[in-house]
Amino acid sequence: MPIPTRQLVLSAVFGAALATASPARAEDSKPAPDATATKDLAKKIDDLKADVAKLQTLRKDFDDFLFGKADGKTSLDTGVLKRLDDLEKSSNSLKESLTRIEKQLAGLGSSTSAFGPGGVPATSRSTVRLVNDYQVEISLIVNGKSHQLNPGETKAVEVPAGEYTYELLAAGGQAVTSKIKAGETVTLRIR
Repeated sequence: MPIPTRQLVLSAVFGAALATASPARAEDSKPAPDATATKDLAKKIDDLKADVAKLQTLRKDFDDFLFGKADGKTSLDTGVLKRLDDLEKSSNSLKESLTRIEKQLAGLGSSTSAFGPGGVPATSRSTVRLVNDYQVEISLIVNGKSHQLNPGETKAVEVPAGEYTYELLAAGGQAVTSKIKAGETVTLRIR
């Protein structure tokens, strides 16, 4: 395996430093290094120390980016791996919601009723009023039927008296069951 250039230079510089730092023997007849060479070597060592410090800072910054900062105060300090994990959990939650919705929709297609189209006598009808005060289009499911609302839009949905379910189609949205009396109007406002 070839030795990287930086490692080769570092080895040569430290080897030269060790060679010049070792005590001279009486039988050693080599001349002592001159002052200029020593200064050059000292500058190279200082430059290498500065490069190592920069690499250590870069490594710490990369670790903070990847794993998060210990003293993180914002969501950006959380770290990429944690954010990816959170996205995966949200994605799984959405998949579970879609599976549940598909099962509800499949059940609607096979149901029968003696009450004709709508399935509930007109005397026991109630209204759920959907209001979108949010700045983007939203989707809600009321008793298994999807309703899309543009920002500022209001929509009246007839439901049978008694229990009804609704669910906001958003990350973490859960189906909610509530009760409504015959002829009553309930407002669901999304903000």
